[in-house]
Amino acid sequence: MLSYKNGIRVKIKELESVSNRLKRSIGTVKNNKSSSSNELVIDNYMQKLEAINDQLAEQKEELRKIEAGDFSSFDEHVEQIKQLTRARNLEEKASNKLVALKAKNRQKKKDATYQKCRKENRSNRWDKKKYKIYYSKFCRAVDSMPDYMKENLKKMPNNKGYLWRGITVLGEMKPVKDEPLMLFEKRYGVLTIHK
Repeated sequence: MLSYKNGIRVKIKELESVSNRLKRSIGTVKNNKSSSSNELVIDNYMQKLEAINDQLAEQKEELRKIEAGDFSSFDEHVEQIKQLTRARNLEEKASNKLVALKAKNRQKKKDATYQKCRKENRSNRWDKKKYKIYYSKFCRAVDSMPDYMKENLKKMPNNKGYLWRGITVLGEMKPVKDEPLMLFEKRYGVLTIHK
């Protein structure tokens, strides 16, 4: 309430200073007789002075009402401030939501780009590694192959061979025409033939 009263008093002082300035300007123009458009300027200043005096009278009346105990203008002022505050808060919320949505979309794009790059890099790394892994697996299987299988492979045609530890090993001789591919696999003492 006190700040509202002080605000009215400050407005009154401002309006009084503007009024005094306009009165001085009117006096200066009246004393200056060299200009032919003095009456137009004086009329313009007089209109401004009347508007300022009307505002000054309204502010003084409002201050008088508040000092007399009539707080209707203060209540209107408080309601206006509340409405402005609500409107500003709603604008800020909308703005914050928009900023958050933009940030979320940017982050989604970054994450999608990162995931895509990550998958591609992982795929490239796996392509480089898998040949080494399969070759080392092949070498281990060939090194652990029994000698009798190695001897038999030298005499077998190319469409016959062995399945040894997941590796297909074919014979070294030329294939026999019109015969299917046959693979022999020995597991736990049982010989299995795959055609």
